[in-house]
Amino acid sequence: MGRIRFLKILCAIGFLVVLASNVWSISRWDESRGVYDDICYLRQAHLFERFGLRGIDTNITVDGVDFSNAFFGGVTEEEIEAGRAQMADATAEWMTPSREDRHDLLITHNFVIGWFVRESFGAADWRWLGINQANCGLTIIRVRSAKPPVLVAHNDLGHLPPELRTGLPVEQPY
Repeated sequence: MGRIRFLKILCAIGFLVVLASNVWSISRWDESRGVYDDICYLRQAHLFERFGLRGIDTNITVDGVDFSNAFFGGVTEEEIEAGRAQMADATAEWMTPSREDRHDLLITHNFVIGWFVRESFGAADWRWLGINQANCGLTIIRVRSAKPPVLVAHNDLGHLPPELRTGLPVEQPY
């Protein structure tokens, strides 16, 4: 009976150590850390999808080509600045209030929609990375002359039958 009691105490101490380390990790967590984790996950998923089990190794080299930075590694500072300038132009064009009554239909890409949603909330620039848009999802942003933009709807898929509702990273209940 003494051995079982000793093992129970040892297991309890082990579980308490794991719990304490999780509490310590969570106490240092913030939103930017969560987005960084998401980016790392996306990079890992990209490598795994491309190379199968060999993609688990993030320092993968295939046929002499280094894929360790394949997800974002090919993006230069100039491209980042060009993207910022393009999004500033798009924001000025589509998110600026006007005096006349306008109803615009803008058909665009996931990340542009994410940028506009981020803009409507006044969130930090990096937040667009965590906003996913479904295929054919409708997003409505109301831009009024005297008030900040308001997100009315995001990712509305009600116009599609369930079998065509695709594009989100997590299976959606219907």
